[in-house]
Amino acid sequence: MVFGISCQLILFSQEDRVLELSRQGKNYMDQKRYKSAVVTFSEAAIFQQNPDIYYNLAICQLNLKDEKKFCLNIMRCRQLGDKECQQLYQQQCQEKYTIADLFEKKDSLPSFSVPSVELTQFLYQNIHRKVRIEDTSISKLLIVSMEIDEYGFIDKTSIKLNEDFILSNEIIRSIGEAPPFNPSIIMEDGKYVAKRSTISFVLKLRLEEDD
Repeated sequence: MVFGISCQLILFSQEDRVLELSRQGKNYMDQKRYKSAVVTFSEAAIFQQNPDIYYNLAICQLNLKDEKKFCLNIMRCRQLGDKECQQLYQQQCQEKYTIADLFEKKDSLPSFSVPSVELTQFLYQNIHRKVRIEDTSISKLLIVSMEIDEYGFIDKTSIKLNEDFILSNEIIRSIGEAPPFNPSIIMEDGKYVAKRSTISFVLKLRLEEDD
């Protein structure tokens, strides 16, 4: 899989944004406006992988009678190490659904789980140095590979063809903060199964140090 980048880096305070979105989401929950809370917490989950966000999303989905999405978010909360979510998943989801059942999209290739946002867009918004596209003939090529587990979480990241250690670490850090993917799901013996997989993409860019 090959992606291109064509947008300019946008810097913003992620922590402040997440705190504000979480506050708004909890207010919506208190008002029993669960659909609005889902939209707000889903946006917060783009910026920060936090078990509390996924737990709140799950509770909202439960109140909206969407059991599969409840289990999907409880599973994501569990994968981030939350013990309460681990117990909830075992009690309410594990016997009812396979991992593949929880994902609407069934595809052999994993895909970014955030609607209307490309992975490269996410990277541009999160790399904490100025980056821009350069003419193809003189641009720096970076080949990025990511191993995505059966739950949709990024397990390993590697970068080739780059001697800029700082840039490589910054891209790996940014990818590590990305929301979970829709994992690779294939048909085996007449049923869908979520699988570990690897995707790669190419970045063509140039760095500009901050003033």
